[in-house]
Amino acid sequence: MMKRLGWLFLLAVIGLMDILLYRGYHLYYQARERIADVDKKTALFDMEQAFLPVNDLLYHEMGKTYFDAGVSRLQDAGRRDEAFYKSYQSFIRSLTLNPLSPYAHFDFAQALQYMNFLNLPFQENYFEEYKKAALLSGQDLQIYAEVGRIMFSRWASLTPEDKDFALDIVRKVLFRKEPEKIAAFLQIWDLNVKDYAVLAKILPVDAGVYLQTAQFLGEKSLSREERLKYMTQAETLEFRLAKDEYMAGQTNFNGLKLREAKAHFQAALACVQRIVFYQNLTVQSPVDGMEYKNLLKSVHLGLAKCILEESRRLDEALDHLYAYLNLEDQLSSVGEVEAFLRERGLIEAKSGGNFQDFSRFAFELFLGFKQNRYREIVQAGQTLERNLLVIPDKTKQDYARVLELVADAYQKLDYLYESNKFYQKAIDMGVQRVDFLLKMRKNYERLNDVNKMTAIDKEVTAMLEFKEMRFPGLRLNKGEPFNQNFVLNGRKFRLTLSFEEGLPQPSPLVSIMFNGQMIWEDYLQSPDIDIVLPSDIGSNTVLVCVINKPVTLLMMKVSAEETPKPTKKEDISLSGKHENLFPAKNLS
Repeated sequence: MMKRLGWLFLLAVIGLMDILLYRGYHLYYQARERIADVDKKTALFDMEQAFLPVNDLLYHEMGKTYFDAGVSRLQDAGRRDEAFYKSYQSFIRSLTLNPLSPYAHFDFAQALQYMNFLNLPFQENYFEEYKKAALLSGQDLQIYAEVGRIMFSRWASLTPEDKDFALDIVRKVLFRKEPEKIAAFLQIWDLNVKDYAVLAKILPVDAGVYLQTAQFLGEKSLSREERLKYMTQAETLEFRLAKDEYMAGQTNFNGLKLREAKAHFQAALACVQRIVFYQNLTVQSPVDGMEYKNLLKSVHLGLAKCILEESRRLDEALDHLYAYLNLEDQLSSVGEVEAFLRERGLIEAKSGGNFQDFSRFAFELFLGFKQNRYREIVQAGQTLERNLLVIPDKTKQDYARVLELVADAYQKLDYLYESNKFYQKAIDMGVQRVDFLLKMRKNYERLNDVNKMTAIDKEVTAMLEFKEMRFPGLRLNKGEPFNQNFVLNGRKFRLTLSFEEGLPQPSPLVSIMFNGQMIWEDYLQSPDIDIVLPSDIGSNTVLVCVINKPVTLLMMKVSAEETPKPTKKEDISLSGKHENLFPAKNLS
């Protein structure tokens, strides 16, 4: 009999526990999912106070509900404190039942942090609760982010151990490289930490993250040196990524996976083109100029080959082929490209036999020129002279390229009069280029024809754009680049910029790029910038951009640099690694 009663008692206890569990989950979901109003939730929980089930989720929900009720009753101190006390008790019971719940610790920490502002007498430390939430959360980035934010906001008061803990938390948050989270923590770092060593520890190694950080530092008018460091590191990572993409593209090309190869080559080219050589402004040179040049030409060649294998149309690949050939100095390599094209029937067996397509004709001559086949090009030019041709306007540029190549070939063979004759033909067609005149002047110099040299000097001077441009209050807004093109003669020149007087503080951070490379960036200490630069023959581009705040540009002046002149302005002479890595592209 007693044994039977024992079993009945055990069944009753199990039944009661099931009822309590069901009741707990029922109340939890009823309050969480079906009742949105805080007052109705608190009324429900107040009715159940006499016989509440054993359920940590329910007590957790009660803690949050009573806390929201307390916040809504701030004007009534008595009812407010009563709600906060019930919230505190509910969180304590929830954590007693389940001390391993990171969400309960997190919500309890938020409630305690708010209550501390009201000086309510609760013993638990909200900071410790945040730490417990982070330790128990596993990989919950939302909790990590909030805990990291709280710890960074108290950075000065943290112990060394807590600082290490905070750094580890924030590193995990930023590891996914989400721009929004990066931006949020950069703001928190700026307000509460502002230690560049800490910044270096929390940032993931990524070009995009470094660029975002450098942009933030510039916009906040913070350390120029740190900004340059992150820009240089970002470009170094871009260069490494470009090499990886190129290798992947080459592997796919060799495996006849043309679409995948082309995508990798395009990604590599995009990475390379984002490099503007911020290292010019630092003492380090992580991206070697020759290695950069070799990678760039290999990427262009890879893209050209993919396009040709897919379409078998030379015109679709000409831009990449010219870009490659302008960078290639090895005769054997150019010969391999020529053999590749001839095997596919894309060019003639002998250079310069097609007068119907001057674009293709010019390219074939250029291939021969890169391999020192000057006599072959001269013969093509002689054949061209014997033919009576009508040149449509749309092919004038291609025809001028042909004439230039023939003239260059005559020059290489020391037939200087014939060389100038073809340069003059190109000019007579209306193709005005300063490099034609400079090449003609070189020939007359070798012929010791002073009169012709003087005449050409006048023509060159008329074409060169050494001038002073004044702008009536040109406002350069933050992040909006202003660019100006100049025709120059390949010699050093002086660039002078004048900004408004009475510069605002902190000073505007101004960047100056020349022909695709960064050549100057600093906070303006005076209204004037004076820089000596090497130029390309032909068109040159100056780009000015302000990073942190608007500034007014009053004048830009380009003048010949003949003799050094004393000046109080900053005079920067670029040499060595500052030389332009991008060669003149007269034929591309």
